[in-house]
Amino acid sequence: MLLGKVEHTGIGAGKLDTQVLKNLSLALPPLAEQKAIASILGALDDKIELNRRMNATLEGMARALFQSWFVDFDPVRAKLDGRKPEGMDKATAALFPDAFEESSLGPVPKGWTIRALADVIDVKHGFAFEGKYFSDERCGDILLTPGNFAIGGGFKDAKVKYYTGPVPEDYILCDHDLVLTMTDLSKAADTLGYPAMIPPPPMGYRYLHNQRLGKVHITQSNAATPLFLYRLFCSEAYRHEILAGATGTTVKHTSPTRIRAFKSLFPSAGVLEVFEKQLNIWYLLATQNESQSRTLATLRDTLLPKLLSGELSVAHSTITKGDKL
Repeated sequence: MLLGKVEHTGIGAGKLDTQVLKNLSLALPPLAEQKAIASILGALDDKIELNRRMNATLEGMARALFQSWFVDFDPVRAKLDGRKPEGMDKATAALFPDAFEESSLGPVPKGWTIRALADVIDVKHGFAFEGKYFSDERCGDILLTPGNFAIGGGFKDAKVKYYTGPVPEDYILCDHDLVLTMTDLSKAADTLGYPAMIPPPPMGYRYLHNQRLGKVHITQSNAATPLFLYRLFCSEAYRHEILAGATGTTVKHTSPTRIRAFKSLFPSAGVLEVFEKQLNIWYLLATQNESQSRTLATLRDTLLPKLLSGELSVAHSTITKGDKL
């Protein structure tokens, strides 16, 4: 109805007079029912917001643990000073050395190794999917792009592209695959080289691996793990290396060769195992929260028009603002 009242200009833009909006007549439910509808939808929004805050907290915890163990070396410094490392049991504390040794990166925990990423991973470019098959209409295949990466690392699904053409089996992403952005259109290269873990897609959908993303394959499982690498790809040292070696002017690029050339400190297998187990607990919880939030958002968006139109009555709903979902 509103689209029919839009005035089109000569430059392809459209204009809608505010008076049109003021004169628009709407059929609204009684005030009491409006409040009941708001209470139902508010309960869903509250849970979605709570999940968002919980995941922000989990992300902060993971970032802090990586910083403490692998950048600041807090457990090693504590043992060197004769103190008990904070926040860990005796078995975990025993895994850390109590001394430093000199290296090309400066003093590092004794016995830990410096390796190029090329020693432990491969990075595979995605497929060049044909533009003629790109679509804004929902279908079973979702083509992931650098736009699905958050600044600082992480997955975003707010805007997705759909693909209707043939798909090579090798370029279908799996749950929990670790991928990196290889291209960035922003001036500051805000997401270039950052990681994301692929979440389970919506039911009936697949995520596709396109040429602007790099998929990480671990070649030395005793030296590196997915969540350790994820945190490494979020680190300042790695970020500085990627930006320093980026090519292009308007569009920034990095490459598997540049990423694999980065040298980093890798801990002992025992420390790596404990770190991965702890982060996996937090990661799975965050994934569950994200999945629940997507379900609740779909439910909210489905309920709203039905409640406003009277197709569904609030009398049949037991959800109210403040309920636990």
